Amino acid sequence: MNESKKTPQPVPSQGLTPLRVAQVLLLLNTVIWIGLGILGLFYLPSDQVSATIAAIIVGLMFINALLMLWVAWGLGHLNRWLYWLGLVLVAVNLILSVTDQFGLFDLFVLALNAVLIGLLFMLRSRFGIKW
Repeated sequence: MNESKKTPQPVPSQGLTPLRVAQVLLLLNTVIWIGLGILGLFYLPSDQVSATIAAIIVGLMFINALLMLWVAWGLGHLNRWLYWLGLVLVAVNLILSVTDQFGLFDLFVLALNAVLIGLLFMLRSRFGIKW
């Protein structure tokens, strides 16, 4: 049989690696931001100026969710550019989680983003980053 025509074999699962954990946490973050965006759609203020500002904020929530999803996908493909985007995105989310009223939910999101930053920092060599 010709060796070049062999069907590629699936790679065996390696379990829950740090890369997979980072992807799962990014997906969890995505679900949180989609949920907050949907919730925000139901609580838009009635006056025009406040409603416009609230709609912009809700739009940013959905953009944040989309970027988190894109980064999770990019990490799985070892995309260096999306790794950097993820690092910046999670860092910004980490900082913004303590800039307004702070409650239990904010603490959860803060912890989620802190763990993600740590995981992304741990994974830097997989993306060719030497520091």
